[in-house]
Amino acid sequence: MPHRDVLQKKIEEALKQAERLPQEMSAALKDAHPSDVADVLSRFPSEERIGIFATLPEELAGEIVSEVDEPTRRELVESISEEKLADIIDEMPPDESADVLEHLTDEEQEEVLEEVEPEHAGEIKELLSYPEDSAGGIMTTDLLSVVDSATTDDALREIRSHPDAESVACVFVTNQDNVLEGVLTFRMLVTAEPGTPARDVMNKDVIFVYVDEDQEDVARTVSKYDFVALPVVDREHRLRGVVTVDDVLDVLEEEASEDIYKMAGTSARHPTRESVLSRVGYRLPFLATTLVGGLASASILLAFKHTTQTVIILVSFIPVMAGMAGNVGVQSATIVVRGLALGEIETSHALRVLLNELGVGVLLGIICGLVTGVVAAIIDANVMLGAVVTTSMIAGISVAATAGTLVPLGLHKIGIDPAMAAGPFITTLNDITGLTIYLGLATMLLQFL
Repeated sequence: MPHRDVLQKKIEEALKQAERLPQEMSAALKDAHPSDVADVLSRFPSEERIGIFATLPEELAGEIVSEVDEPTRRELVESISEEKLADIIDEMPPDESADVLEHLTDEEQEEVLEEVEPEHAGEIKELLSYPEDSAGGIMTTDLLSVVDSATTDDALREIRSHPDAESVACVFVTNQDNVLEGVLTFRMLVTAEPGTPARDVMNKDVIFVYVDEDQEDVARTVSKYDFVALPVVDREHRLRGVVTVDDVLDVLEEEASEDIYKMAGTSARHPTRESVLSRVGYRLPFLATTLVGGLASASILLAFKHTTQTVIILVSFIPVMAGMAGNVGVQSATIVVRGLALGEIETSHALRVLLNELGVGVLLGIICGLVTGVVAAIIDANVMLGAVVTTSMIAGISVAATAGTLVPLGLHKIGIDPAMAAGPFITTLNDITGLTIYLGLATMLLQFL
Protein backbone atom coordinates (compact mmCIF):
# COMPACT_ATOMS: atom_id res chain seq x y z
CA MET A 1 0.00 0.00 0.00
CA PRO A 2 1.43 3.47 -0.91
CA HIS A 3 2.75 5.31 2.13
CA ARG A 4 0.28 8.17 1.68
CA ASP A 5 -2.62 5.72 1.90
CA VAL A 6 -1.10 4.37 5.11
CA LEU A 7 -0.79 7.90 6.45
CA GLN A 8 -4.43 8.58 5.59
CA LYS A 9 -5.56 5.50 7.51
CA LYS A 10 -3.53 6.62 10.54
CA ILE A 11 -5.20 10.03 10.47
CA GLU A 12 -8.64 8.44 10.11
CA GLU A 13 -7.94 6.23 13.13
CA ALA A 14 -6.77 9.26 15.12
CA LEU A 15 -9.99 11.14 14.29
CA LYS A 16 -11.97 8.39 16.00
CA GLN A 17 -10.24 9.19 19.31
CA ALA A 18 -11.98 12.52 19.96
CA GLU A 19 -10.92 12.76 23.61
CA ARG A 20 -7.22 12.24 22.81
CA LEU A 21 -7.20 13.79 19.34
CA PRO A 22 -4.09 16.02 19.70
CA GLN A 23 -1.97 13.17 21.13
CA GLU A 24 -3.26 10.62 18.62
CA MET A 25 -2.75 13.02 15.73
CA SER A 26 0.83 13.77 16.80
CA ALA A 27 1.52 10.04 16.95
CA ALA A 28 -0.07 9.48 13.53
CA LEU A 29 2.02 12.21 11.91
CA LYS A 30 5.27 11.36 13.64
CA ASP A 31 8.13 11.17 11.12
CA ALA A 32 5.74 11.97 8.22
CA HIS A 33 7.03 14.45 5.65
CA PRO A 34 5.04 17.73 5.64
CA SER A 35 4.52 17.44 1.88
CA ASP A 36 2.90 14.02 2.32
CA VAL A 37 0.72 15.31 5.14
CA ALA A 38 -0.38 18.24 2.95
CA ASP A 39 -1.32 15.88 0.11
CA VAL A 40 -3.27 13.58 2.42
CA LEU A 41 -5.11 16.51 4.04
CA SER A 42 -6.50 17.47 0.63
CA ARG A 43 -8.34 14.13 0.56
CA PHE A 44 -10.43 15.01 3.62
CA PRO A 45 -13.60 17.14 3.61
CA SER A 46 -13.08 20.79 4.50
CA GLU A 47 -14.49 20.49 8.04
CA GLU A 48 -12.28 17.53 8.95
CA ARG A 49 -9.24 19.15 7.35
CA ILE A 50 -9.70 22.27 9.49
CA GLY A 51 -10.16 20.12 12.59
CA ILE A 52 -6.96 18.17 11.92
CA PHE A 53 -4.99 21.37 11.34
CA ALA A 54 -6.21 22.86 14.62
CA THR A 55 -4.70 19.97 16.61
CA LEU A 56 -1.19 20.28 15.15
CA PRO A 57 1.72 21.81 17.08
CA GLU A 58 2.86 25.21 15.73
CA GLU A 59 6.06 24.01 14.05
CA LEU A 60 4.35 21.17 12.14
CA ALA A 61 1.38 23.39 11.28
CA GLY A 62 3.78 25.92 9.77
CA GLU A 63 5.50 23.29 7.66
CA ILE A 64 2.19 21.93 6.39
CA VAL A 65 0.56 25.28 5.62
CA SER A 66 3.60 26.07 3.46
CA GLU A 67 3.09 22.90 1.41
CA VAL A 68 -0.65 22.99 0.69
CA ASP A 69 -2.07 24.70 -2.40
CA GLU A 70 -3.31 28.28 -2.19
CA PRO A 71 -7.06 27.62 -1.82
CA THR A 72 -6.42 25.17 1.03
CA ARG A 73 -3.90 27.53 2.64
CA ARG A 74 -6.45 30.34 2.58
CA GLU A 75 -9.04 28.02 4.13
CA LEU A 76 -6.72 26.92 6.95
CA VAL A 77 -5.44 30.41 7.71
CA GLU A 78 -8.97 31.80 7.95
CA SER A 79 -10.04 28.95 10.24
CA ILE A 80 -7.73 29.78 13.16
CA SER A 81 -7.44 32.70 15.55
CA GLU A 82 -4.94 35.51 15.04
CA GLU A 83 -3.09 34.42 18.20
CA LYS A 84 -2.73 30.84 16.93
CA LEU A 85 -1.60 32.11 13.52
CA ALA A 86 1.01 34.36 15.15
CA ASP A 87 2.39 31.35 17.05
CA ILE A 88 2.63 29.42 13.78
CA ILE A 89 4.27 32.37 11.97
CA ASP A 90 6.93 32.54 14.69
CA GLU A 91 8.04 29.02 13.72
CA MET A 92 8.22 29.69 9.96
CA PRO A 93 10.92 31.22 7.73
CA PRO A 94 10.24 34.84 6.74
CA ASP A 95 9.44 34.13 3.07
CA GLU A 96 6.96 31.36 3.89
CA SER A 97 5.39 33.54 6.58
CA ALA A 98 4.85 36.30 4.01
CA ASP A 99 3.18 33.81 1.64
CA VAL A 100 0.75 32.82 4.39
CA LEU A 101 -0.07 36.38 5.45
CA GLU A 102 -0.82 37.44 1.86
CA HIS A 103 -4.22 35.80 2.29
CA LEU A 104 -5.19 38.33 5.00
CA THR A 105 -6.23 41.96 4.75
CA ASP A 106 -3.71 44.67 5.67
CA GLU A 107 -5.44 45.20 9.01
CA GLU A 108 -5.38 41.48 9.82
CA GLN A 109 -1.71 41.28 8.86
CA GLU A 110 -0.87 44.10 11.26
CA GLU A 111 -2.77 42.45 14.10
CA VAL A 112 -0.99 39.12 13.58
CA LEU A 113 2.46 40.72 13.23
CA GLU A 114 1.98 42.60 16.50
CA GLU A 115 2.04 39.17 18.20
CA VAL A 116 5.15 38.01 16.32
CA GLU A 117 8.72 38.45 17.53
CA PRO A 118 9.73 42.03 16.44
CA GLU A 119 12.80 41.17 14.35
CA HIS A 120 10.95 38.38 12.56
CA ALA A 121 7.95 40.66 12.01
CA GLY A 122 10.21 43.32 10.46
CA GLU A 123 11.60 40.83 7.95
CA ILE A 124 8.10 39.67 7.04
CA LYS A 125 6.87 43.26 6.54
CA GLU A 126 9.75 43.93 4.17
CA LEU A 127 8.89 40.87 2.07
CA LEU A 128 5.20 41.80 2.01
CA SER A 129 6.11 45.22 0.60
CA TYR A 130 7.36 43.70 -2.67
CA PRO A 131 5.11 42.57 -5.55
CA GLU A 132 4.22 38.89 -5.26
CA ASP A 133 5.73 38.00 -8.65
CA SER A 134 9.02 39.88 -8.19
CA ALA A 135 12.43 38.79 -6.90
CA GLY A 136 11.62 40.54 -3.61
CA GLY A 137 8.35 38.64 -3.41
CA ILE A 138 9.97 35.19 -3.66
CA MET A 139 13.24 35.82 -1.83
CA THR A 140 14.03 35.15 1.82
CA THR A 141 15.97 37.37 4.18
CA ASP A 142 17.28 34.26 5.92
CA LEU A 143 20.81 34.31 4.46
CA LEU A 144 24.45 34.07 5.50
CA SER A 145 26.72 37.11 5.17
CA VAL A 146 29.93 38.59 6.61
CA VAL A 147 31.61 41.98 6.24
CA ASP A 148 34.60 42.33 3.92
CA SER A 149 37.01 42.59 6.87
CA ALA A 150 36.11 39.06 7.99
CA THR A 151 38.19 35.92 7.49
CA THR A 152 37.24 32.51 6.18
CA ASP A 153 37.11 31.34 9.80
CA ASP A 154 34.47 34.01 10.51
CA ALA A 155 32.46 32.81 7.52
CA LEU A 156 32.57 29.21 8.73
CA ARG A 157 31.43 30.35 12.18
CA GLU A 158 28.54 32.16 10.49
CA ILE A 159 27.48 28.87 8.89
CA ARG A 160 27.76 26.95 12.15
CA SER A 161 25.75 29.56 14.05
CA HIS A 162 22.90 29.44 11.50
CA PRO A 163 22.42 25.75 10.67
CA ASP A 164 18.77 26.31 9.71
CA ALA A 165 19.52 29.00 7.11
CA GLU A 166 17.78 28.56 3.74
CA SER A 167 21.13 27.88 2.04
CA VAL A 168 24.55 27.17 3.56
CA ALA A 169 26.12 26.65 0.13
CA CYS A 170 27.49 30.20 0.08
CA VAL A 171 28.23 33.17 2.30
CA PHE A 172 27.85 36.67 0.86
CA VAL A 173 30.40 39.39 1.57
CA THR A 174 29.29 43.00 2.08
CA ASN A 175 30.87 46.27 3.17
CA GLN A 176 29.83 48.22 6.25
CA ASP A 177 26.86 49.68 4.34
CA ASN A 178 25.62 46.21 3.38
CA VAL A 179 26.59 46.70 -0.28
CA LEU A 180 27.24 43.33 -1.94
CA GLU A 181 30.93 42.90 -2.80
CA GLY A 182 31.48 39.18 -3.25
CA VAL A 183 30.49 35.62 -2.48
CA LEU A 184 32.26 32.75 -0.71
CA THR A 185 31.27 29.24 -1.73
CA PHE A 186 31.53 26.39 0.72
CA ARG A 187 34.35 24.91 -1.36
CA MET A 188 36.33 28.16 -1.07
CA LEU A 189 35.93 28.14 2.70
CA VAL A 190 37.04 24.55 3.31
CA THR A 191 39.99 24.72 0.92
CA ALA A 192 41.37 28.12 2.04
CA GLU A 193 44.06 28.38 4.66
CA PRO A 194 42.66 29.16 8.14
CA GLY A 195 42.46 32.89 8.82
CA THR A 196 42.57 33.92 5.15
CA PRO A 197 40.88 37.31 4.61
CA ALA A 198 37.53 36.85 2.90
CA ARG A 199 38.31 39.54 0.31
CA ASP A 200 41.34 37.52 -0.86
CA VAL A 201 39.39 34.40 -1.83
CA MET A 202 35.87 35.65 -2.53
CA ASN A 203 34.43 35.75 -6.04
CA LYS A 204 34.00 39.45 -6.82
CA ASP A 205 32.11 38.88 -10.07
CA VAL A 206 28.77 38.19 -8.40
CA ILE A 207 25.66 37.48 -10.48
CA PHE A 208 22.65 39.09 -8.80
CA VAL A 209 19.11 40.28 -9.48
CA TYR A 210 17.28 43.39 -8.35
CA VAL A 211 14.36 43.19 -5.92
CA ASP A 212 11.91 44.51 -8.52
CA GLU A 213 12.84 42.05 -11.30
CA ASP A 214 10.12 39.71 -12.52
CA GLN A 215 10.20 36.21 -11.02
CA GLU A 216 10.42 34.63 -14.48
CA ASP A 217 13.65 36.56 -15.18
CA VAL A 218 14.98 35.41 -11.80
CA ALA A 219 14.16 31.79 -12.63
CA ARG A 220 15.91 32.07 -15.99
CA THR A 221 19.03 33.50 -14.32
CA VAL A 222 19.19 30.65 -11.79
CA SER A 223 18.65 28.11 -14.56
CA LYS A 224 21.26 29.70 -16.83
CA TYR A 225 24.03 29.70 -14.23
CA ASP A 226 22.96 26.55 -12.32
CA PHE A 227 22.93 28.44 -9.02
CA VAL A 228 21.73 27.00 -5.74
CA ALA A 229 21.22 30.50 -4.34
CA LEU A 230 21.04 33.90 -6.04
CA PRO A 231 21.54 37.19 -4.15
CA VAL A 232 18.91 39.91 -4.43
CA VAL A 233 19.94 43.57 -4.14
CA ASP A 234 18.21 46.95 -4.25
CA ARG A 235 19.11 49.69 -6.72
CA GLU A 236 21.93 50.85 -4.40
CA HIS A 237 23.32 47.28 -4.55
CA ARG A 238 22.58 46.66 -0.88
CA LEU A 239 22.01 42.98 -0.12
CA ARG A 240 18.31 42.44 0.61
CA GLY A 241 17.82 38.68 0.39
CA VAL A 242 18.46 35.47 -1.49
CA VAL A 243 16.42 33.34 -3.89
CA THR A 244 17.06 29.62 -3.49
CA VAL A 245 16.59 26.87 -6.05
CA ASP A 246 13.45 25.52 -4.34
CA ASP A 247 11.81 28.94 -4.78
CA VAL A 248 12.74 28.85 -8.47
CA LEU A 249 11.20 25.40 -8.94
CA ASP A 250 7.95 26.73 -7.49
CA VAL A 251 8.08 29.70 -9.86
CA LEU A 252 8.70 27.50 -12.90
CA GLU A 253 5.80 25.23 -11.99
CA GLU A 254 3.52 28.19 -11.30
CA GLU A 255 4.39 30.01 -14.53
CA ALA A 256 4.12 26.87 -16.67
CA SER A 257 0.73 26.00 -15.15
CA GLU A 258 -0.47 29.56 -15.62
CA ASP A 259 0.48 29.55 -19.31
CA ILE A 260 -1.14 26.16 -19.87
CA TYR A 261 -4.36 27.21 -18.15
CA LYS A 262 -4.52 30.45 -20.13
CA MET A 263 -4.00 28.57 -23.38
CA ALA A 264 -6.83 26.29 -22.30
CA GLY A 265 -9.08 29.32 -21.92
CA THR A 266 -8.97 30.13 -18.21
CA SER A 267 -7.07 32.69 -16.15
CA ALA A 268 -7.73 30.91 -12.85
CA ARG A 269 -4.61 29.88 -10.92
CA HIS A 270 -6.27 26.77 -9.51
CA PRO A 271 -9.16 25.97 -11.89
CA THR A 272 -9.82 22.52 -10.43
CA ARG A 273 -10.45 24.06 -7.00
CA GLU A 274 -12.75 26.86 -8.17
CA SER A 275 -16.54 26.81 -7.90
CA VAL A 276 -18.69 26.03 -10.92
CA LEU A 277 -19.74 29.67 -11.31
CA SER A 278 -16.14 30.84 -11.08
CA ARG A 279 -15.08 28.40 -13.77
CA VAL A 280 -17.87 29.60 -16.01
CA GLY A 281 -16.82 33.21 -15.42
CA TYR A 282 -13.21 32.49 -16.30
CA ARG A 283 -13.97 30.53 -19.47
CA LEU A 284 -16.91 32.50 -20.86
CA PRO A 285 -14.89 35.44 -22.30
CA PHE A 286 -12.67 33.04 -24.24
CA LEU A 287 -15.58 30.98 -25.49
CA ALA A 288 -17.41 34.17 -26.46
CA THR A 289 -14.58 34.80 -28.92
CA THR A 290 -15.12 31.35 -30.39
CA LEU A 291 -18.86 31.99 -30.57
CA VAL A 292 -18.35 35.26 -32.44
CA GLY A 293 -15.92 33.52 -34.78
CA GLY A 294 -18.41 30.73 -35.39
CA LEU A 295 -21.11 33.24 -36.26
CA ALA A 296 -18.67 34.97 -38.61
CA SER A 297 -17.92 31.62 -40.27
CA ALA A 298 -21.63 30.98 -40.65
CA SER A 299 -21.98 34.38 -42.33
CA ILE A 300 -19.19 33.50 -44.75
CA LEU A 301 -20.91 30.21 -45.63
CA LEU A 302 -24.15 32.11 -46.19
CA ALA A 303 -22.39 34.61 -48.45
CA PHE A 304 -21.05 31.76 -50.58
CA LYS A 305 -24.24 29.68 -50.52
CA HIS A 306 -24.56 29.82 -54.30
CA THR A 307 -21.12 28.21 -54.64
CA THR A 308 -21.75 25.49 -52.05
CA GLN A 309 -25.20 24.72 -53.48
CA THR A 310 -23.79 24.45 -56.98
CA VAL A 311 -20.88 22.19 -55.99
CA ILE A 312 -22.08 20.30 -52.89
CA ILE A 313 -18.83 18.36 -52.45
CA LEU A 314 -17.03 21.61 -51.50
CA VAL A 315 -18.75 21.48 -48.10
CA SER A 316 -17.23 18.06 -47.37
CA PHE A 317 -13.70 19.50 -47.19
CA ILE A 318 -14.48 22.53 -44.99
CA PRO A 319 -13.83 20.60 -41.70
CA VAL A 320 -10.49 19.40 -43.09
CA MET A 321 -9.47 22.95 -44.02
CA ALA A 322 -10.52 24.39 -40.66
CA GLY A 323 -8.98 21.57 -38.63
CA MET A 324 -5.59 21.68 -40.35
CA ALA A 325 -5.29 25.47 -40.24
CA GLY A 326 -6.43 25.57 -36.62
CA ASN A 327 -3.92 22.96 -35.50
CA VAL A 328 -0.99 24.59 -37.30
CA GLY A 329 -1.93 28.00 -35.90
CA VAL A 330 -2.11 26.71 -32.33
CA GLN A 331 1.18 24.82 -32.77
CA SER A 332 2.93 27.99 -33.96
CA ALA A 333 1.38 30.02 -31.14
CA THR A 334 2.43 27.46 -28.54
CA ILE A 335 6.03 27.47 -29.77
CA VAL A 336 6.17 31.28 -29.76
CA VAL A 337 4.48 31.67 -26.37
CA ARG A 338 6.79 29.16 -24.75
CA GLY A 339 9.83 30.67 -26.46
CA LEU A 340 8.90 34.10 -25.13
CA ALA A 341 8.38 32.70 -21.63
CA LEU A 342 11.80 31.02 -21.64
CA GLY A 343 13.57 34.00 -23.18
CA GLU A 344 14.48 32.00 -26.31
CA ILE A 345 12.50 34.38 -28.57
CA GLU A 346 12.71 38.17 -28.55
CA THR A 347 10.40 40.57 -30.37
CA SER A 348 13.46 42.17 -31.99
CA HIS A 349 13.90 38.90 -33.90
CA ALA A 350 10.26 38.78 -35.01
CA LEU A 351 11.08 38.63 -38.74
CA ARG A 352 13.39 35.64 -38.34
CA VAL A 353 10.85 33.82 -36.15
CA LEU A 354 8.08 34.61 -38.66
CA LEU A 355 10.07 33.37 -41.67
CA ASN A 356 10.94 30.13 -39.86
CA GLU A 357 7.32 29.40 -38.89
CA LEU A 358 6.07 30.50 -42.31
CA GLY A 359 8.52 28.10 -43.96
CA VAL A 360 7.23 25.29 -41.77
CA GLY A 361 3.63 26.27 -42.57
CA VAL A 362 4.21 26.34 -46.35
CA LEU A 363 5.89 22.91 -46.33
CA LEU A 364 3.14 21.42 -44.17
CA GLY A 365 0.55 23.02 -46.42
CA ILE A 366 2.13 21.55 -49.55
CA ILE A 367 2.34 18.04 -48.08
CA CYS A 368 -1.15 17.99 -46.54
CA GLY A 369 -2.67 19.94 -49.40
CA LEU A 370 -1.39 17.53 -52.05
CA VAL A 371 -2.68 14.53 -50.14
CA THR A 372 -6.11 16.10 -49.59
CA GLY A 373 -6.25 17.44 -53.15
CA VAL A 374 -5.54 14.03 -54.66
CA VAL A 375 -8.26 12.48 -52.51
CA ALA A 376 -10.73 15.21 -53.58
CA ALA A 377 -9.86 14.77 -57.25
CA ILE A 378 -10.33 11.00 -57.05
CA ILE A 379 -13.64 11.21 -55.16
CA ASP A 380 -15.20 13.75 -57.56
CA ALA A 381 -13.22 12.72 -60.65
CA ASN A 382 -12.37 16.40 -61.02
CA VAL A 383 -8.74 17.56 -61.19
CA MET A 384 -9.76 21.21 -60.78
CA LEU A 385 -11.46 20.45 -57.46
CA GLY A 386 -8.24 18.83 -56.28
CA ALA A 387 -6.30 21.92 -57.36
CA VAL A 388 -8.69 24.21 -55.45
CA VAL A 389 -8.42 22.08 -52.30
CA THR A 390 -4.62 21.89 -52.55
CA THR A 391 -4.13 25.60 -53.17
CA SER A 392 -6.59 26.58 -50.43
CA MET A 393 -4.95 24.34 -47.87
CA ILE A 394 -1.46 25.67 -48.67
CA ALA A 395 -2.71 29.25 -48.35
CA GLY A 396 -4.82 28.55 -45.24
CA ILE A 397 -2.04 26.77 -43.36
CA SER A 398 0.48 29.45 -44.31
CA VAL A 399 -1.84 32.16 -43.01
CA ALA A 400 -2.42 30.12 -39.83
CA ALA A 401 1.32 29.82 -39.20
CA THR A 402 1.70 33.56 -39.76
CA ALA A 403 -1.15 34.42 -37.39
CA GLY A 404 0.08 31.94 -34.78
CA THR A 405 3.43 33.70 -34.81
CA LEU A 406 2.53 37.38 -35.15
CA VAL A 407 -0.39 37.55 -32.72
CA PRO A 408 1.59 36.35 -29.65
CA LEU A 409 4.59 38.51 -30.64
CA GLY A 410 2.34 41.53 -31.08
CA LEU A 411 0.59 41.02 -27.74
CA HIS A 412 3.93 40.56 -25.99
CA LYS A 413 5.20 43.79 -27.58
CA ILE A 414 2.31 45.84 -26.18
CA GLY A 415 2.51 44.22 -22.75
CA ILE A 416 -0.37 41.73 -22.92
CA ASP A 417 0.21 38.12 -21.85
CA PRO A 418 0.75 36.22 -25.14
CA ALA A 419 -0.57 32.97 -23.64
CA MET A 420 -4.02 34.47 -24.04
CA ALA A 421 -3.51 34.60 -27.83
CA ALA A 422 -3.70 30.83 -28.22
CA GLY A 423 -6.73 28.59 -28.31
CA PRO A 424 -9.95 30.38 -29.24
CA PHE A 425 -8.33 33.53 -30.63
CA ILE A 426 -5.98 31.85 -33.10
CA THR A 427 -8.45 29.13 -34.04
CA THR A 428 -11.23 31.64 -34.71
CA LEU A 429 -8.99 33.81 -36.86
CA ASN A 430 -7.81 30.81 -38.85
CA ASP A 431 -11.36 29.51 -39.41
CA ILE A 432 -12.46 32.82 -40.87
CA THR A 433 -9.44 33.34 -43.14
CA GLY A 434 -9.23 29.69 -44.23
CA LEU A 435 -12.92 29.53 -45.09
CA THR A 436 -12.76 32.79 -47.04
CA ILE A 437 -9.74 31.64 -49.05
CA TYR A 438 -11.27 28.24 -49.84
CA LEU A 439 -14.73 29.40 -50.87
CA GLY A 440 -13.42 32.53 -52.55
CA LEU A 441 -11.09 30.52 -54.76
CA ALA A 442 -13.86 27.98 -55.49
CA THR A 443 -16.18 30.80 -56.52
CA MET A 444 -13.57 32.23 -58.88
CA LEU A 445 -13.15 28.85 -60.55
CA LEU A 446 -16.79 27.75 -60.25
CA GLN A 447 -17.22 27.27 -64.00
CA PHE A 448 -14.51 24.57 -63.98
CA LEU A 449 -15.90 22.61 -60.98
